[in-house]
Amino acid sequence: EAEINGKKLASEIRALRSAGKDRLPPNKFEFRLASSEDNDRLTGYVHNSVTPFGLLDEKVPILMASAIRDVKPAFMFMGGGH
Repeated sequence: EAEINGKKLASEIRALRSAGKDRLPPNKFEFRLASSEDNDRLTGYVHNSVTPFGLLDEKVPILMASAIRDVKPAFMFMGGGH
């Protein structure tokens, strides 16, 4: 099972903003999986059916690996579970 590298993810997210007053310090990031209850409330989907498109709360950020842009054919399955 894949694991999230929290430090690398925080570094990449921070890099989206140039260094300066608007850039958050590293200690302001804490990435973790949402609880089942929070997941259901924020996405409108239940466990193993969450997709990054069509979420109830449009403010939920979607993070996607840049390698996905290069997938050929340009097609992916959504909400496939494990």
